Amino acid sequence: MAERAQGVSQDFWRPAHTPRVGVDSSSAACCANCGAEFAIGARFCHVCGALREPVTEPNSRWTEWFEIESMREKLGLNLASFLLFAAACTCALGAILSGVIYRADTMLEWQAVQTWRIEWMLASVVALLAALLLKKPAA
Repeated sequence: MAERAQGVSQDFWRPAHTPRVGVDSSSAACCANCGAEFAIGARFCHVCGALREPVTEPNSRWTEWFEIESMREKLGLNLASFLLFAAACTCALGAILSGVIYRADTMLEWQAVQTWRIEWMLASVVALLAALLLKKPAA
């Protein structure tokens, strides 16, 4: 090993690296600048310090449905109306789940569950009406 290192002039702060021949630099695992392989989870090349290109997933289209801005734009709502619409959907889900989760063995328990469902549905209706009232008219 010492024989190989004698003929090499290398800066002390850089690792010894020979550029690879025939490396596809468009690959996300290799640096486009020097061709070195990136370490797992690295944002920069450990050889030349170049910034790693962000990896974009081809099937990331479904994730845009969970972004608030894209959902708000698709529904045509301002932020306040969108938040109230989300609250209305959450309350409607609460009304559905309160009937599914709670088991009523007696008539008194059944009436309590129905009261909870009514309260959740009323909250849903109020939030939905407030969302419609706060929606800015299309110009």
